[in-house]
Amino acid sequence: ENLFWAFFYNVLCIPVAAGVLFAVGFVMEPMYGALAMSLSSVCVVGNALRLMRFKPKFMKTATAEKGEENMKKFVAMLLTLSMVLAFAACAKTDTTETTAAAAETTAAAVETTVAAEETTAATESTDGTEAATVEVMTHEEYLAAAIDDQVCVETYVQATQSWWEDKITVYCQSPEGAVFAYDMACSEEDAAKLVPGTKIRITGYKAEWSGEVEIMDGTFEFVEGGDTYIAEALDVTDLLGTDELIDHQNEFVTFTGLTVEPSTDANGNEAAFLYSWDGSGSQGDDLYFNVSVNGETYNFCVESYLRGADTDVYKAVEALQVGDVINAEGFLYWYEGVNPHITSVTAAE
Repeated sequence: ENLFWAFFYNVLCIPVAAGVLFAVGFVMEPMYGALAMSLSSVCVVGNALRLMRFKPKFMKTATAEKGEENMKKFVAMLLTLSMVLAFAACAKTDTTETTAAAAETTAAAVETTVAAEETTAATESTDGTEAATVEVMTHEEYLAAAIDDQVCVETYVQATQSWWEDKITVYCQSPEGAVFAYDMACSEEDAAKLVPGTKIRITGYKAEWSGEVEIMDGTFEFVEGGDTYIAEALDVTDLLGTDELIDHQNEFVTFTGLTVEPSTDANGNEAAFLYSWDGSGSQGDDLYFNVSVNGETYNFCVESYLRGADTDVYKAVEALQVGDVINAEGFLYWYEGVNPHITSVTAAE
């Protein structure tokens, strides 16, 4: 009987313990496997103990009774040993699982610490720690820097475009020269503080777009205790059409004695100005108008984010007539050639 049940038990349970039912989601834990082994031993020993009930008459001797007593002691010791081994296996499994869990917890703690350190480093970079390590350049050093180089300059706000979604574009100038900072990171609260004359330190990357050299991906900070500076408009009328004009890129400049020339929209219609560059816009969009001096014609722009439809310069350009002679002030922006962002238009005397 013991041979049959042992064979049947092992044929059934060994494949289960080996994981044959893993495909259907059943996995036997090691502690249960140890318990099953103990039960197998208990069953075999228990079945063997049934033999003690069989007592033929011819074996009822003192020797037989002594042998029977020894057999009982042996079986009891075997049963006790099996149970001890089973419990030891379960305890070992629990210890192993606990150790593994502790190792996983330690690994998770290490990962959390590393992540926290990376987050701290990123936060410090965002707060300007990295920017603070970039040496402030002179304007000459800024001009000499290569495109895509990281740059850092101290300069003064002259005007700003509209703040939008934590970004702001700033026209800046110092006594040494001007910079155009495009879409700098800026809170709405700080945007309100960027009044003309305010000294700021800008850190970003030098970039070029269709001839316009600017600072992109920039951040800024207010210079504590800094002085103020408002640039006076430089008359560059005589520099129009010369190579020297670009040396004053982004500076606050003035033009005098300009004659308004007709502008042609996409449909071939002529007008003194256009809403948008091709005339497809409407009031509130950028204004474009042509002017001539010394026989050459140039295209000027009233940037709506800089001077909106309710400003004097916007209304003055809307009132222009072809042939009017005007003076104009603004920032010497560059787009495939000179394309100033105009902030003032008056009739020439």
